[in-house]
Amino acid sequence: MPLPNDTRLFSRLGRTLECAVVLAVVFAPLVYRSTIYAIWLWRHPELVAGAADFSDGALLELLLSEVLTILAVVWFLWMCGWTRADARLRVSLAGTFMGVGLALAANFVSEAPLAAWQWALPESYAAAASVLPRQAGLSAPVILASSAVNGFFEELFLCGYLIGPVAAFRQRAVWAGVSMLLRLSYHTYQGPAGLLGILLLGGLWTLYFLLKRRLWPVIVAHICLDIAGLWALAS
Repeated sequence: MPLPNDTRLFSRLGRTLECAVVLAVVFAPLVYRSTIYAIWLWRHPELVAGAADFSDGALLELLLSEVLTILAVVWFLWMCGWTRADARLRVSLAGTFMGVGLALAANFVSEAPLAAWQWALPESYAAAASVLPRQAGLSAPVILASSAVNGFFEELFLCGYLIGPVAAFRQRAVWAGVSMLLRLSYHTYQGPAGLLGILLLGGLWTLYFLLKRRLWPVIVAHICLDIAGLWALAS
């Protein structure tokens, strides 16, 4: 429900300052942690064997921080006059099926080059993949809950917020580039193999949203691949 006379606290903030606030709150902590961790691994390659693990505790901590961030930033954006329609978020059964198909396509697009790399340069691939996180006792409920929240969290802001409200296609393309840079910047902890996969997956999802401007299929695709990836680690 809008405030009296639809006068919202931050309605005159402006897109530039609004973006700066949102990006700082949502992505700055992620980028900082990923960068620090990547630098640590680069300086201490002998410790790669004991590198990042996905545990129930770590995923639940991430889930809680993402939920709190969503609530705070969505409230802030509502006070700026932002609506669900701006993000192009419309939940539908057809969009869900489209998201599953998009997940399958993205999985093929990302896995094929990685498999070719592993086949052609096995030693190089093994070194790059050694940085990828492993699992340390994941349970099914945590996998499902964290995947659902993380998929919604990332795509809501990377696609829905950054690209969704922009009308002109050229401007959307610029924001799509910003979105991809952000997506890569907080996955540096996964090393070269992980970054290549993120580039291909995220590139396909961002391109789909850029062209179709439908957020729900992108969220579903992200959730599906998060579940598949974490389930593979847990098995």
